[in-house]
Amino acid sequence: MSRTPNKNWKLQSFINSLVGELDKARDTLAYKSLHQPLSYDVKNLSLELQLFPEFDGREVRFKNAKTGETGASRISLELGSISDRQIRETTRAPVTKDEIPLEEIDDIEPEIKESLEKVGVRSVEDIELLERQNLNVGKMVERVQPQANPNSYSNLADRLKGLRGAYVQQQSQIAKMQERKNQPPVVKKLEVHREGLHAIVTLQGEQLAIRQDHIPTVSLDGHPAEVLKASANFFQFKCLAKHIGSEGAWLEIWLDPYAILKFTLKWSEN
Repeated sequence: MSRTPNKNWKLQSFINSLVGELDKARDTLAYKSLHQPLSYDVKNLSLELQLFPEFDGREVRFKNAKTGETGASRISLELGSISDRQIRETTRAPVTKDEIPLEEIDDIEPEIKESLEKVGVRSVEDIELLERQNLNVGKMVERVQPQANPNSYSNLADRLKGLRGAYVQQQSQIAKMQERKNQPPVVKKLEVHREGLHAIVTLQGEQLAIRQDHIPTVSLDGHPAEVLKASANFFQFKCLAKHIGSEGAWLEIWLDPYAILKFTLKWSEN
């Protein structure tokens, strides 16, 4: 059975990872404090590591001691306690609905998101604030993640301006889609009658129109029809009677981008 190789690592990388996990834990407690009281303290936590240090003349790296190995050095870490009051006083407020979380921006590379998270940057607004203060985001990231390329972070706020518009538009579409999902159209009655060469089609129901910023469209076997009236409870359009034909016609009504009614429209035999 093969074993995972015992790779060496830098103390700085370990501390950065540990601090990142502690920040996440503190954020979780901060979220909880918004809707329920915290009645406990996070007590002291001690870690003891058995390690073999390696120095190449420039950097010190460590390897974990394996079971049975002797002669390892010992490093002890002790983390202090923090109370619920300290959590509320020292932890940033959660990202609000008016901010854009970095994890929701698909066009930012995962490694850039991870690097920014390590310096406490969680949203697009955080980046814009840092750049307004003339702080070099790339240099900040380089301090905690030396392998990162600072050039990847230059003008990041400018780059995000274009992404912000696309994100806001996407969220608006999702909200409208959810709104329509919560208010689906209901057709209770459909009538067709002739007026000369035309057929007048009337629908009655509920939630046939929930937005005033969209003009409904109608297609009858691919032929456009004229919408006469569109409201929440009443919808009426006019088309050429011959387009219905003896076998009926395929009717499609785009009430809005998220609701389409489809019927086979026929003349009543009565």
